[in-house]
Amino acid sequence: MSESPTPATVNQPQSQSFSHASNTTVVVQNSVGKSTAVAYVLWFFFGMIGAHKFYLRKPIQGLAYLGLSVLGWATTFLIVGWVFLALVWLGLLFDLFLMPGQVRKLNSPNVTSVATTSSHSHQG
Repeated sequence: MSESPTPATVNQPQSQSFSHASNTTVVVQNSVGKSTAVAYVLWFFFGMIGAHKFYLRKPIQGLAYLGLSVLGWATTFLIVGWVFLALVWLGLLFDLFLMPGQVRKLNSPNVTSVATTSSHSHQG
């Protein structure tokens, strides 16, 4: 009698070979959560340098906030510096309302499923 293939789970030993089953599924879940309160504290105290964006795993946006802020403050003696700062302030205003959704999206179950098919059968 042949055994039916069983899905591999994270709890199974690492030494088990995937070639023993004819159809194997591996599920990996990211369970690291972010806090909305921490994001708001970073936004309030360090929003101009994009700290809340780095915390929410958006480093490109964080670098944009940081770059625009540095460039804006460095060129405030010119009129153009205030334009750069206004862009940052506008982004911070949007973040005030959009941050809970960003945290929720980041904390949603992030499941990656990988299916592997093998022609080997379990011999036992």
